[in-house]
Amino acid sequence: MSDLTVVAIFLIAGFVLLISELVVVPGFTFFGIAGFVAYGIGFALAFSRLGFETTIVLFLGTSVATALLLYLAGRAGVWRRLVNASSEKGFASQRADLAALVGMAGEVVAPLRPAGKMKADGRTIDVVADGGFVEAGTEVEVIRVDGNRVVVRPRSSVKED
Repeated sequence: MSDLTVVAIFLIAGFVLLISELVVVPGFTFFGIAGFVAYGIGFALAFSRLGFETTIVLFLGTSVATALLLYLAGRAGVWRRLVNASSEKGFASQRADLAALVGMAGEVVAPLRPAGKMKADGRTIDVVADGGFVEAGTEVEVIRVDGNRVVVRPRSSVKED
């Protein structure tokens, strides 16, 4: 096999592997890494066996071919498969039902050290004490909700604002 044939096999294999990475298995997995390795081996062989000028021509040719293929793939709609086109508009980090807990009173059912559980309105809620430890059976009140963190304080120490 001629040197040019060996170089061409590596460059074509690298090209096919990179395109497989983009179309079949999106992300940066084995196909992408193998494609870059094949390109590297192909260009290294071209430089060592075919000379600098031939390597530059091969590099420019593969660059133009890759750019053209990526452009045509974009025109054909291949990229739409890689994008989440769902109609969801975003996400809230705080559950809406937690915000309604502010001001609610309940009883500690698992000691707050500083996290634990309280029972309020017939349901058990994971809470965090604002300050020190709170023993089970203590009456507490929700003073604020930070994201998904419900902060409580014993009722006797809740200050009226």
